[in-house]
Formats: sequence, structure tokens, C-alpha cells
Amino acid sequence: MPRPIDTGFLTAALAGYQFQLQEVEAHIAALRKQLGGSKTRPATARAVKRVMSAAARARIAAAQRKRWAASRKANSSKTESAAAAAHPALVVKAKARPASKKPMQKQAAKPAMAKVKAKRPAAKAPAKKSVSAAVPAATSPAATGQPAGQ
Repeated sequence: MPRPIDTGFLTAALAGYQFQLQEVEAHIAALRKQLGGSKTRPATARAVKRVMSAAARARIAAAQRKRWAASRKANSSKTESAAAAAHPALVVKAKARPASKKPMQKQAAKPAMAKVKAKRPAAKAPAKKSVSAAVPAATSPAATGQPAGQ
């Protein structure tokens, strides 16, 4: 059967430990003073958040992009060499592909894009009337192609 907790005993123990803690802190302070008076931050103080400039972030980002590019280049060369070792005939066929293939694909895609653009609805004219809209089109200088003063 557990003993009942005596709160008076626990309070006295807490007071004793706090007194011992104060004595230990006093001894630590005396030793630091003898070592040259160096002070440290109190344990309760929080570290200050580091702030980085935009230029520093840009330098770090550029360095990381450079590292990734080198890594991808190294991996792609390993992959290509492994593929060449496994299937040399495929590598030869891939290198022998004509360079004119891509422009032909682009030319074939142009008529298809023209059909898509033709199906799109035309842009609506603005609903508001401006001052220049009140002037008839035939008499405006822009319509006749002449400068504004003639």
C-alpha cells in the first residue's frame, strides 16, 4: 500500500533544492569571474532569427541550380553510356536521325493551329464610347493617313 503524500514534506524539499541551486549558481558565477568575466546568455533567452538578404538568397539559389545541373549531367552521361552498352544499335539509330524532322513537324502543326484560332470567338469591342469615337471615321486624321495638323 503506498504511503500518503505529505505536502509539508514536499514543500520543505523544494525549498531546500532551490537553496542548493542558488548556491551552485553563485559558485558558477564566481568561477566565471575568475576566468575573465565572460558572461553567457541566460537559458531563457531565445536565439535571434537570422535574416538573409535577397542577394544572398539569389546566390544560394544559383549555386544550388549549378549543383543540380552538374548532377543531372553526370546522371544523364551514366544513363547514356549504360544504354549504349546494353543496346548499341539503338544509340546508332538515334544519332542517325535527320535534323530536318523537327521543322517538318512544326510546319504540319501550323495549319492545325490556324483551324483552332479560326474557331475561337472574336474579341468584343469595348462598350464605352470614347471622344475619338464621336468623330466620323472618314474625317479623322488616323483614317486618312495624314498628320493631325493638315
